Amino acid sequence: MLRRHPHCSAAVYVTGPDTCTVRVRRCGVFRVCASADADADPAAAASALYTWLARGGTVPAEGVVLRVRTAAGVHPFRVEADRPGYRAVAASQRSRSRAR
Repeated sequence: MLRRHPHCSAAVYVTGPDTCTVRVRRCGVFRVCASADADADPAAAASALYTWLARGGTVPAEGVVLRVRTAAGVHPFRVEADRPGYRAVAASQRSRSRAR
């Protein structure tokens, strides 16, 4: 999908009522799953993940829990890199390492 749309930074595929798969250009593929009590659209979690990565956040091999704030409250969701052992690195960090 991202190859066909060169100006698109992320693609999201909602896989269930509380899950989605997110592909972020230069950062990798992630599985996003809301906690059992969360009442937020998985697309909102994908947007929060993209913002997290764009601002320099990383997803370690063991995953990370992020939170989406909405009018209804705070909704935690878990993010894991799609490939075990794959450490996703924010695009800003990759561009810095290439410049060295």
